[in-house]
Amino acid sequence: MSERYEDIAEAHKETFRWIYEKPELDFVKWLQGGEGIFWITGKAGSGKSTLMKFLYEDPRTHANLPTDFPYTLVSGFFFHDRGYNPLLKSQAGLFRAQIKRVWLLADFKAAFQAIAAQKSTRLHLCLLIDGLDEFSGYHQNIIDALAALVPRNPGGSAIRVQLCISSRPLIVFEKAYLRCSHLKVQDLTREDIKLYVTTNFNNNYELKKLVEKDTNASHYIIGEILSKADGVFLWVMLVVRSLIEGLEYGDNMQTLQRRLSALPAGLEPLYRRMIENIDPFYHKEASRLFKIVEHADKALSPLAMFFADEDPQDALREERYLHESEIEERHSILGKRLKARSAGLIEIKVLDKVYEKDDSSDASSSSIAGDSLGRSPTPWKPSQVQYLHLTTKEFLVSAKVPNWVLTQSSNKAVDPNIIIIACCLRQFRATGSLDLYDYNKKVGVEEYLRRIRYREARFKGIIWMIMFHACRAEFTTQTSQLVYLEALDNFIVSLEAQTSLELASREEHYRESKQPHWASNIYPTQYYSPIGRHHDFVAYLIFANLTRAVLEKFETGYRPDLKQGMPLLFDATTPSGWYFVTNDARSATVDPVLVEELLIRNCDPNQAYESWGEKEDLLQTTTDDDLRVMFSHRGTKTPWENALCVALEMCGWPPFPAGGLGEDAQERHQIMLEWLQALKLFLIYGADAKTIFDVQIYHTVGNYYAIHKMSALAIFNQAFQYFTDPLVSWIRAFMISKGAIEFDEELGIREPENDCQYISHVE
Repeated sequence: MSERYEDIAEAHKETFRWIYEKPELDFVKWLQGGEGIFWITGKAGSGKSTLMKFLYEDPRTHANLPTDFPYTLVSGFFFHDRGYNPLLKSQAGLFRAQIKRVWLLADFKAAFQAIAAQKSTRLHLCLLIDGLDEFSGYHQNIIDALAALVPRNPGGSAIRVQLCISSRPLIVFEKAYLRCSHLKVQDLTREDIKLYVTTNFNNNYELKKLVEKDTNASHYIIGEILSKADGVFLWVMLVVRSLIEGLEYGDNMQTLQRRLSALPAGLEPLYRRMIENIDPFYHKEASRLFKIVEHADKALSPLAMFFADEDPQDALREERYLHESEIEERHSILGKRLKARSAGLIEIKVLDKVYEKDDSSDASSSSIAGDSLGRSPTPWKPSQVQYLHLTTKEFLVSAKVPNWVLTQSSNKAVDPNIIIIACCLRQFRATGSLDLYDYNKKVGVEEYLRRIRYREARFKGIIWMIMFHACRAEFTTQTSQLVYLEALDNFIVSLEAQTSLELASREEHYRESKQPHWASNIYPTQYYSPIGRHHDFVAYLIFANLTRAVLEKFETGYRPDLKQGMPLLFDATTPSGWYFVTNDARSATVDPVLVEELLIRNCDPNQAYESWGEKEDLLQTTTDDDLRVMFSHRGTKTPWENALCVALEMCGWPPFPAGGLGEDAQERHQIMLEWLQALKLFLIYGADAKTIFDVQIYHTVGNYYAIHKMSALAIFNQAFQYFTDPLVSWIRAFMISKGAIEFDEELGIREPENDCQYISHVE
């Protein structure tokens, strides 16, 4: 959760002191009062986030809080909408960040409310929450969620909460917070802006000499900046940067005055002017750069972005390892390219504070692993390529950009998702690191470290990026990206082969051990699935929702019906996209096209496989009773039975209230239809409609898991009891015609209703 916090600029020395020193602002009074909400609002780019970071770090915030409670905690969350980590834009991320600083519990929102309701620990909690307007959901939802944290009568609670929040002055926030204590940042920063400009002038040797020679002109320039800025700090920063760049061209004070006069007031007009000044020779490259940054799920590293100018097909060729000096050179070249092609609206952000020493580094590194696995000194620094500011993103994806940006973007070109795949693959080949930004974080030799690296890479590293954008490319281009995915697999397999040879030469027991495929790490509770499950790369592609790539594997000779261990139908009906690729409700879906293809290719819906046996390591260590119930059950299950259980988990929720979630309700409707289509295919291809088996059920009354026997029909009815669609009746009638009964170990046997008219066209 720290990535947005680290991304915010540090407050310039001596700025923002007014918030503590001006009593008329009531901020110190609000802190001392210990309750309620304080709203910090302001124009885009006025410095709200920088002020919130300043308040979070300044000891005066904590010092002014009441002392009548034995424990006091200042905590912060910074919403972020530049297109990367989804938790930085969600309620889940907000509650997770706060609970992490108090207690670690499973259900974030419920846990937070439980903390507020408990009586044993008296705690004063001051929360600073920045950027409510960057929340990805309905703004009223986050307003209501925050209001629930601040009790109307805090006197009876052991937890006292006060909120300092910031946002742009949107109507929904004005309606909610204008009656609270509040301030407008742009009305208070004139002296801060003057100090910033003066300091920058004095810190530049050439500009300082010009100021000393013509103080009147310098006073005019500073006054003009203050007048045109209208309290927007970001505008000032860009203008000062432009003036300093003018010195590189030999500008004198009069020329700088003309340069300033030519710059329009307001961020959007300034952005447009900056883009219009990009050399037409670079328009194609600039447009491609804007699209890559817009589409990237996570910001690319400078090295990855360096490769964006080259043919994506080059990623399929062998790449030699780059030396540190070569990486530094590419970082430097990219910095010049960004300046010329984006006019500074896309920047390289150094991540020094995020990347501290790697405690898991392997001291016994080899030529395969590289010379260093820790954070040894390098001529380059871990960095990412990102928008200058949220307003930059908003402008570049709007229709307000110059026509040439839109024209270049609409021309036929390589899909940006494919470029991102190729860039990440080339970075991996050139560094041997699966980390997005730290090229020294090699895969390693020792088995434990390698497992950690692969697991990290699937959640947030190079593998995540390649798989995520392969999914996107499948959707946008309607074509398989298997050629890049196999290149990734082949490169890792070759690294693993070299590592195995080295380990076998020094560890005798390793010579006879069979190592699982690198992609076998598909469970969050352990590093690899058991070898007996035979999770291969195709299974991983299925888990990652890459249907077109899987179908291409089938067409080129892969036989899914001959796969040993866990059947692929299990993978196809166990949505695990939230662990690997997708971040939203689509991770709960199933692909009927893939299910049908597997069934056509003789995969057996009734094939028995071992269930939950691999969880014994967790069973021996967990103290959680629910987990013990979930993981202690051993036995056999079939893909059909698994599909029913997953459908129950994904679809058996109460319906959304009318008008409650809008598009989310429509998406859920589509997800449930896809599950129905998949279950229908199972039945048509011979799934056992009469099966009765053990099912794990969550009991909302009592909040616990239990396992008891249910029939296939009982599970189906429970999963789709709230869903009205003819396909529900069709499947129910089909199952009854095959001898299915409705049996629940807790409820006994019920006589099912017969809807056989729905299956007349199949029989």
